[in-house]
Amino acid sequence: MDNVSCNIGTININTITNQNKINALRTFVRSMELDIVFLQEVENEQLVLPGYNVICNVDHTRRGTAIALKEYIKFTHVEKSLDGRLVALRVHNVTLCNVYAPSGSVPSYYLRHHSDHIILGGDFNCVIRQCDATGQNSSPALQATVQQLRLFDVWQQLRPREMEYTYITHNSSSRLDRHYVSNGLREQLRSTTVHLLRHAYDGYQNNRAMLTTINRIKAKMLTHQRAFSEMFVRINETLVAGEPLSTYQLGERVRRKTTIERLRNERDEVMDDSTAIQNYMVEYFTNLYTAGHVEENSAFQCERIIPEQDDVNGACMNDITTAEILTAIRTSASRKLPGSDGLPKEFYLRTLMSNFPPQFVDGVIVLVKKRGTGDSARSYRPISLINYDYKILSRVLKQRLENVLRVLGVLTGFHKCSTLNAIYSKQL
Repeated sequence: MDNVSCNIGTININTITNQNKINALRTFVRSMELDIVFLQEVENEQLVLPGYNVICNVDHTRRGTAIALKEYIKFTHVEKSLDGRLVALRVHNVTLCNVYAPSGSVPSYYLRHHSDHIILGGDFNCVIRQCDATGQNSSPALQATVQQLRLFDVWQQLRPREMEYTYITHNSSSRLDRHYVSNGLREQLRSTTVHLLRHAYDGYQNNRAMLTTINRIKAKMLTHQRAFSEMFVRINETLVAGEPLSTYQLGERVRRKTTIERLRNERDEVMDDSTAIQNYMVEYFTNLYTAGHVEENSAFQCERIIPEQDDVNGACMNDITTAEILTAIRTSASRKLPGSDGLPKEFYLRTLMSNFPPQFVDGVIVLVKKRGTGDSARSYRPISLINYDYKILSRVLKQRLENVLRVLGVLTGFHKCSTLNAIYSKQL
């Protein structure tokens, strides 16, 4: 949109609830590199696709609709039908409308907002052209809507002489799943394709032996999908269920580890309200870590001073080199949670930054429960998750200052100093 390439797909997920099938859906969406996904027959309004914002419309029949957009895509004007069969929104100057239509009915009311372009898609449960179905399944109502809005079938525009079906039964086939676009988008269409798992059943509806074989293969595929998901969860901190780790997932991991359901205060009263617990913990640790009286002579003293023009002092002020950054990254521990920006160590192994944003020193404070303790506030230990770019700079400066301290004769007989590292972190 706004001359940006975008991959859009439509999938009828047939009210899946099995976790293996949901993982398979996530893997398919990722492998197809879809930016926007129209989903029909959505059973759960809490459907999660990592890396996407999912806007669901599910009613009591549990056969609703949803539009999933990559997290970086901004949207407005969300509208939902009362029966769960339609959800619409706007992305920049394009109105997106996803339908799970009963016999092709699409209320034009949800496309009334003025926008430069329209993309209408989903499972229409009917066709307009008779050549798109082997039986009688046309809808004059849908045809009238498409003509009124001056919409064009994407498949017909790109593959006018080819025929593919998205729904197959033992005695008929139809292209029920489609996308329509307004006239202004016709010249921007690049490609379209159909992925139909039901093709495996085509021609074998009355062959019980073959259906048994197909179902056995399907079960093995789901078993492999489960193993695939568990493998990435277990051995690769940058992937979850085969999906690239997103900031959302990082936040979910932290939330699950640090959510306090019950807390006992100093009056031995049990609190279970999340807001009350949060306010109590903020006040408790604010008071606990508020700086008290500091003696004037308690600061670190050093009698030996390096001249300002000395080479050792100059080395500390030189621009940080790529080699220093790579050394800092490679010598740091892996499998560590990042800070508020959600960027792990692996990101910096591939990308080097030359400037620091204002959020450079921001962090996320989480509470870790001490082993063998009760449920009072003092049973929790706060730790700060610092952004990894901050850690890189800290390690580079630590190495430089250790060189200075060697000249001063402070560091003798050992190489690493954890106390010194803590001092640098506080001073940065």
